[in-house]
Amino acid sequence: MHTALTFITTRWCRRADLDVIMIAPKGPGHTVRSEYLKGGGVPSLIAVHQDKSGKAKDVALSYAAANGGTKGGVIETNFRERNGN
Repeated sequence: MHTALTFITTRWCRRADLDVIMIAPKGPGHTVRSEYLKGGGVPSLIAVHQDKSGKAKDVALSYAAANGGTKGGVIETNFRERNGN
């Protein structure tokens, strides 16, 4: 099984012209959806591995907001902490 860190170190970060972000809701998809429909949200992790545009954190926060994560709370982490490496 590949982790996000595996893809970053072996595939994605070979391109220096891209932002690399992670948004990880801390619940299963059906819970994320049901909380969103109720007007709430499930806490989410966000991480920025590569910030070429200078806006990667803002983009990650936007994705977290889009699935209700900012209503549940957002915790900033990094790829190593998230994947236990």
